[in-house]
Amino acid sequence: MGVTDELLKLKQLLDANAITQEEFDSMKAKLLSKKDDSPSPNSSSLNTSRVGGYVQTGPSYNNGNYKSTPQATNRQNPRHYTYFNEKPFMVVGIICFIVAIFFVLCELIMVGTKNFESAFYITWEFTSLPASIALVMGIILKVKDDRKSILIMGIIALAISFIMSIVVTTSYYDYINDIMYGYY
Repeated sequence: MGVTDELLKLKQLLDANAITQEEFDSMKAKLLSKKDDSPSPNSSSLNTSRVGGYVQTGPSYNNGNYKSTPQATNRQNPRHYTYFNEKPFMVVGIICFIVAIFFVLCELIMVGTKNFESAFYITWEFTSLPASIALVMGIILKVKDDRKSILIMGIIALAISFIMSIVVTTSYYDYINDIMYGYY
């Protein structure tokens, strides 16, 4: 295989996202440093094979055991990012969901005991913010790691928070109107 054929093959691998731009540049520099364009049995340092629909490049690891290579892990789950740690996003999302639901329950108790002013203040400051954060953590996890549980919890928390905000706000303004008309 000649240098031009190998360059074409490298370009195809780059376009298929099987190799990175840095790998492409280094392999291209090695190929271009060759003086002749004649094929030789050992003319390429590029080892490619197709395993499970994915292209493996570079030297073989563990005697050709593709499943144990670091590249294989990323190619089997194409949305998995090597340096993405989902645990902090999950923990923050779950904590924010729990906090949002806790404050929704507090609002229900306050509305039931006719403490409208306190319920009004915590609905906007303490319920909507954690519900929004839970939703954002869910969106990040859905995009980065294709996990839906935190996204669903965030949507539920934000929906309950929004409904409760409407209930509390209307109750508070009705309470204010009752007070205003009581003085006149």
